[in-house]
Amino acid sequence: MVFHPDFLNAPYVYIFYTYTTGGLHKVRLSGFTYETISLSFEFVVIYNITANTNHDGSPVVMLPDKTMLMTTGDALKEDNGQKMSNLNGKILRMNLDGSIPPDNSFRGSKIYTKGHRNPQGLMLRPNVRVSETEHGPDNNDEFQIIDRIPQKLWLA
Repeated sequence: MVFHPDFLNAPYVYIFYTYTTGGLHKVRLSGFTYETISLSFEFVVIYNITANTNHDGSPVVMLPDKTMLMTTGDALKEDNGQKMSNLNGKILRMNLDGSIPPDNSFRGSKIYTKGHRNPQGLMLRPNVRVSETEHGPDNNDEFQIIDRIPQKLWLA
């Protein structure tokens, strides 16, 4: 869960969660309007991403340019992280409405980085660099620095 970067003027809360449709596990990222003590008016940012009982990802981070990063796990299929045909095993970058920023790593795609297994941590550090952690199969967990950050963020 993350808050809109201008929460006082745009009181939105973004939540990543798993749901079931037609007997299949899926994940989505939705925004909700915050109203005093409750959330209402869900608007879906991205949905219908394959999920499983494990390896679904989840961290979401707001960037200074008002885009956001979201991780997805490989949904227990090891080759998903390398496939450009699905959004599993990736870090996705999108605008707050779910549209694709023009300066993404793969033009016309929400895919920002690929090749991830089970990303569980995502953090924007003070120097505007992103760190990511993910679980290995039984050991060999990883800590990675995500370098592909648009130059305009360094100037923000």
